[in-house]
Amino acid sequence: MTNDKDKIILFPTERIVNKDTAKQDPKAGEKVRVERTKDFVETHVDDIAMNVLRQFVEMAMKTNTQNFTKDLGLLVDIMRGLIYRDFDIEHPAQKLADKIVDVEMTRFGPKAVINYNRVLPELSHKPHKPFSKELKEDINWHNDGWTQFKPDFDFDDDPSTPDDKL
Repeated sequence: MTNDKDKIILFPTERIVNKDTAKQDPKAGEKVRVERTKDFVETHVDDIAMNVLRQFVEMAMKTNTQNFTKDLGLLVDIMRGLIYRDFDIEHPAQKLADKIVDVEMTRFGPKAVINYNRVLPELSHKPHKPFSKELKEDINWHNDGWTQFKPDFDFDDDPSTPDDKL
């Protein structure tokens, strides 16, 4: 009977080119991180875009027009820039947002004010807030600590007391 250790063939250690893999080029590691992050972001942006497109179809929007395609493309690219910023990766949409959006702090939290005149000076468009009046009031109402509680049951009913004993 032969010994099992005799059957193991060891890899020739003199053939290993880079013995210290822990000291790899930090630039290469960063490049791999950025590429993996981009793959991750692109996958999720595609998923979000498909969900948004489904919502638009359910709203019976005309999704087969050139203008819709342009606007959706811009929306998706802005989302891409938003997500890349969270991962510290630069994207041109971030520069656009930085140029046209101001953030003001209020007692309810940050408020975005968009000024398109900064990139489209030919417009006579006054700066506006991206939230409708109703949505803003709803956000303010919730931020003030007021919540609406609607119970699923009546507090006056005692489940331990059958109706026939009342």
